[in-house]
Amino acid sequence: MENWAWWNSSWDYATNITFTNITANQTNITLDTYTLNNTGKLKGDCTDIRFVNDTTTVDYWIESCSLTNGVNGTIWINTTNYGANFSLYMYYGNTEAANMSNVSKVFYTDIATLVGSWNFDEGNSRDRSGYENNGTPNVNVSYWTTNCKFGNCVNITTASGIIETTNDSSLQLDRNFTATSWYFIPTIGTPPTYYLAFIISKGWINEYDMWDDHKTGYATIYRNSTAKQKNGLAPATGTWAFVTWMANGAGTIYYIKNASTTWSNLGNVSGTNSTCPLHLFNRADCGDVTKYETAGSLYDETNVFSSSLTQAQISFIYNYSTYSTPNYKRHA
Repeated sequence: MENWAWWNSSWDYATNITFTNITANQTNITLDTYTLNNTGKLKGDCTDIRFVNDTTTVDYWIESCSLTNGVNGTIWINTTNYGANFSLYMYYGNTEAANMSNVSKVFYTDIATLVGSWNFDEGNSRDRSGYENNGTPNVNVSYWTTNCKFGNCVNITTASGIIETTNDSSLQLDRNFTATSWYFIPTIGTPPTYYLAFIISKGWINEYDMWDDHKTGYATIYRNSTAKQKNGLAPATGTWAFVTWMANGAGTIYYIKNASTTWSNLGNVSGTNSTCPLHLFNRADCGDVTKYETAGSLYDETNVFSSSLTQAQISFIYNYSTYSTPNYKRHA
């Protein structure tokens, strides 16, 4: 870069970064922040980083600034105005620079009750909500990189596939909660081999289990040995579907398909909180994960909230992919 084009003489270093095929309003970069700091080129908290398009600074958020050798830092950039392919200059090396990292200028929706968020993009079942409700899959779960809704997804390869998370207090679902997920069930044969699509299961008898039955068309909520269900709600097979179960605070369970403005009332179920771990994509009793009844399905972008979400919040999650950091959702 020629001296006449240098954005600000208070910064000692700059590098050009090229972005291609960007489809979201944010994208991230990973940096060897350890080496940059260790060689005196970057502040220890990374706050001297700036991104510049010509002479205009670009909003960004420092998710992590690693000072550990071998562990990269992660920075998110607001790319709303730049299209699919563009270049930015990253400036660094100014010990007097103020902190301009601002998450609210990069991420637009704050849903503070997010307690579990599994997007599977890292090839694992790490919880991105901030509560560390990480999942452990059994051998009948694999991570896929193709045919997913967003990025990577999880494949329940047989009727016995299941992911176990935790029994943390954040997942003690009671009268207020919302669970959302995208899933894909291949077209089922006659007779159907797999036809139940579970979203979450917690104790089977004591707490909540939620599933769609693609043989009968029922959407079902099960709690305390009581099933509440309604016919004609299960999404079509052979396509990705977005489903929501929401408890309204009085124990009434609503089912919403593809963020429809029509909420289907499944009825009222009551019971006690369970100390069982929360399971994803299959049914399980406490200490017994052998009662498998799931479909051979793909699942993506699964979230649990400890509140009853509004129609606007559900629509937002439906319309935009859901990379999660503590309490924040990504606008896609």
